[in-house]
Amino acid sequence: DGKTIGFFSMGTSAPQNDSEPVVGWLVCVKGKHFGESFQLAAGRNAVGRCMSNKVVLHKDNAVSREKHVWITYDPKGRSFFIQPGEGSGLTYLNGDIVMEFKKLKAMDKIEFGEGMYLLIPLCGEDFSWEAYM
Repeated sequence: DGKTIGFFSMGTSAPQNDSEPVVGWLVCVKGKHFGESFQLAAGRNAVGRCMSNKVVLHKDNAVSREKHVWITYDPKGRSFFIQPGEGSGLTYLNGDIVMEFKKLKAMDKIEFGEGMYLLIPLCGEDFSWEAYM
């Protein structure tokens, strides 16, 4: 009939959450995404403008569409890492160019595109999701 029909179910089970648990955030402190936070998941997080990236920075045209930079969380080592992506843009960690894997720590300043981001970890030495699974 061309009508939109809403569907609501009052099941007794808890709602299913298909998202991955957050392990930390990138928080924009300078640039077009100022004040916004972007969730990071365990494993490799591609950062770019397209929706196919885990971290989508659609407002900053200086960020590559695909895989400008990778932010990785290693759950076994409970550590964050950064590495350059496949785009042509550069990435800086605390003012130094990123040309290879580098280990990250809390409050590191990451610059790419027209923005600057801080790494705010949740998981690490003091917390891990495995304790709650």
